[in-house]
This record gives sequence, structure tokens and C-alpha cells, in this order.
Amino acid sequence: MPLEEPVAEAVTTEDSAEKIPAPTEELTEEERQYQELLNKSDADIAKMSCAQITDDVVLLLQSGELPPRSIIDRYKSVFYSKMNSYLNTVSEENAKLRADAEAQEIRLKELLNDFKERNRKRQEEIAEEQKANLEVKRELLDRLRKLLTSSESFSVISKEYREITDSWRNAGAVPPGDMRQTQGEFEHLREQFYDLQQINNEFRDYDFKKNLEAKEAIIQRAKELAESTDVTQAARELQDLHHRWRDVGPVAKELRKDLWKQFQELSAQINFNNQEYRNQQRTQEGENETIKRGIITQIEAINPNEINTFKDWRTFTDQIKELQAQWRKTGRVPRAVSEELYLHFRTACDIFFDKRKEFMRDRNKLI
Repeated sequence: MPLEEPVAEAVTTEDSAEKIPAPTEELTEEERQYQELLNKSDADIAKMSCAQITDDVVLLLQSGELPPRSIIDRYKSVFYSKMNSYLNTVSEENAKLRADAEAQEIRLKELLNDFKERNRKRQEEIAEEQKANLEVKRELLDRLRKLLTSSESFSVISKEYREITDSWRNAGAVPPGDMRQTQGEFEHLREQFYDLQQINNEFRDYDFKKNLEAKEAIIQRAKELAESTDVTQAARELQDLHHRWRDVGPVAKELRKDLWKQFQELSAQINFNNQEYRNQQRTQEGENETIKRGIITQIEAINPNEINTFKDWRTFTDQIKELQAQWRKTGRVPRAVSEELYLHFRTACDIFFDKRKEFMRDRNKLI
């Protein structure tokens, strides 16, 4: 029985570059179906058969837009989880389901290979687009530097400034390695622009007020995230808040440090909560590993070669099934040992049940 293939947990730069289109009221039937497939939860997918999961992957790959890798990984993860679950309980129905799943796996792997190649090409296109965006933003930085020394009238300067900032927002993502430096330089130049003596006070005060309201709203949301029980989602949303913070223009000079300090402290709290959760998760995964290794030891301690009666086979079969139930109830283990543990567990169960089938077959011949 094939093991579940590993699925990346972390959000990658690649995934962040992939956009899942927001639903609209004017979707075509094909677009509506695509949205439904994107929005299916793991619980929704788990209710489907392996054949239905594979069919959904076919529909995703036939759509006009290649889905994000995280979506394909979700379907793949549930497929293998479901496929492996058929090992936990020995029955004719599960044997049939497992055989069907193995047949579907051949089809799924072909689809995944196709997706992998198309996704590779997409990442190359994204990389080229990001390089082009970087050139656009470098040109905008040059324009903003020149604007700082401009002797034009306020109306000309303000118009030019608006064009630069609007173009910057619309320019799109740059290569990850250049993002921090490019954005930092833009923010620094933008603050210098607002600090210029010749900038009209009314223009500056209006923007300062608008930017202050935006940053206070971000801080308020950060406070809510710092108190959230869903620390993983809070940490993800914090990344978006930092992007929004960078996009908002400066506030009055005397408020900048205090606002940034508030946001930094809340960010630190959110990251601390997430780190604490991850530490607890790692501890729990370690405990789960110990439990599962103990289950394997108990199964291997049962020597099927020494079982000679129907009564004993029934007794030990019940014990094995109880241990399998404990295995299912036990949570995740560290990813580094997940496959090794499952293979060990599966092999131990297979040895027992193969010997049981052999015993039953031999006894039936004697009857």
C-alpha cells in the first residue's frame, strides 16, 4: 500500500504569488464550478471517494486558470489519507475500496505530474513578471528622488507624486530577494517627500489624517489577532497587516515612532503566541510518536506463529483492532518520522493478518 506523500505545510513564496480569484456575481458556470472546487474544505473532500477526488483534480486542471499548488496539495493529502485509512480496519469492503484507490492513484499521479510541469512554467512566468515589476519600481524610485529636489509648483509636484504612488501600488510583486530593500527605499523617500517645507500644509495634513486612520485600524486588528485563539491564522494575517502597513503613507512626524512601536509590540505578541503553539505542537507530536511506537511494539509482541486456535485468533484480532483504533485516535507525529512509522505499523499489521488468513484457509481445507 503506498504511503501518503508529504505535503508542504509552510506557505511558500510561490503560493503567495498565486492569486485565488474572488467570487463575483457574474461568474460563468465554469468559473462558478472552479470557485467551488477551490473553496472545498478538507472535511468536504474527506466525504468523497478517491475516484471523486481524482475527478475534482481533473476539473481543476481543465479550468482556464491553473489552481494554486496549495489547493492541489490539499486534494492530494486527503486522497492519500483516505487511501491509507482503508488499512486500519480489515474487511472485504475496505479491501475493495483500497483496490479502487490504488487504481485511482495511477491516474492521480499522472495528473500531478502534469500539474508539476505546468506549475514549473507558471513559476518561470511569475519570476519574469516580478523582474519586470522590479524595473518599473526602480524607475518610480528615480522619479520620486528627482521630485524631492523639484522646483516646480505645488500643483505639479502633487500631481506627479500621486502618479508615482498609484503606479507603485499597481506595479505588482517583485522578486522576494529585492522586496525588503525596494519597499524600504520607497517608504524612506515617501517620508522625505512629506517632510519637505514646500509641500502644501493642507495637502499634507489631509494625507496624514487619512494615513493615521488607516494605521490605527491596522493596530486595532492586530490587537484582536493578539487575543485570538487561532494563533496560526493570526500569524498568517499578520503578514498581510505588515503589507498593508507598508502601503499606507506616513503620518505626522511626532506620531510615527509611537504608532510603529505599538504595531511592533502587537506583532511580537502574535508571533510569540504562534511560536508557543508550535512548541506545544512539537511536544505533542513527540508524545504521539512515543505512543505510536508503543503500539507497534505491542503488535509485534504478538507472534502469529504461536497462535493455534480460533479462540486465540479471535482474542488477538480484537487486540490488534483495538491497537489500530488507538493509532487512529493518536494525533500527528513529527513529519521526519511520519512515513517510517506508518510503514512500520502497516507491516506489523500485515504480518499478523496475512498469517491469520493463512490459518483460516488451512483450517477450511481440513473441514
